[in-house]
Amino acid sequence: MLIVDGDFVSKSWLDKFCKYVEALQARWRPDAGNPVRARLADMHQSILSQVYFSDGAKSDVVSELLRHAGFRDITVQSNMADINRAQARHLPLTRSLARRSQHRYAISASKPAD
Repeated sequence: MLIVDGDFVSKSWLDKFCKYVEALQARWRPDAGNPVRARLADMHQSILSQVYFSDGAKSDVVSELLRHAGFRDITVQSNMADINRAQARHLPLTRSLARRSQHRYAISASKPAD
């Protein structure tokens, strides 16, 4: 099995700073104060609060779940710098910085035949 994922819930200081800068920039957007945007954000938080990894999907926790489910030969690759850099080139500056600070990973594992 190959899992490519990341912890997009836990925020680093850089993520928080970028979010703050984006909030300042949003004040001058034509759709500032749009109630639809606020409703979507509330809906996202509501959904997130109901999922198993509502506190973030850390690679060590996912690996342990795989191990508990009988998977073996679990390998975690968390150096995604090349991928983050390639993706960040196409994003605005604040999102580019945030992307580079996110905890992203790939986990490979196998399960023996029964």
